[in-house]
Amino acid sequence: MPTRFRSRSPPFATPLPQDDLVTLLGTHSPIPVTYAGGVRDMADVERVRALGCGRVDVSIGSALDIFGGSLPYSEVVAWSRAQG
Repeated sequence: MPTRFRSRSPPFATPLPQDDLVTLLGTHSPIPVTYAGGVRDMADVERVRALGCGRVDVSIGSALDIFGGSLPYSEVVAWSRAQG
């Protein structure tokens, strides 16, 4: 395919996590909620925790080293255990 027709990222790509959505969920959800998608590193995990007021969990997929990503699974587990 000619370069002029190739996109650098999928048209649906969005910088994630979406801060406004995480804040909304943390502020208004009456039940525990899990945000899925876009977590790339521990800074994203911390951002979701802070913006979600500690009420929004995250799921992490392809960013984990066990799935070929660069985020160490052991680091996520240690962080989670430290949260209580």
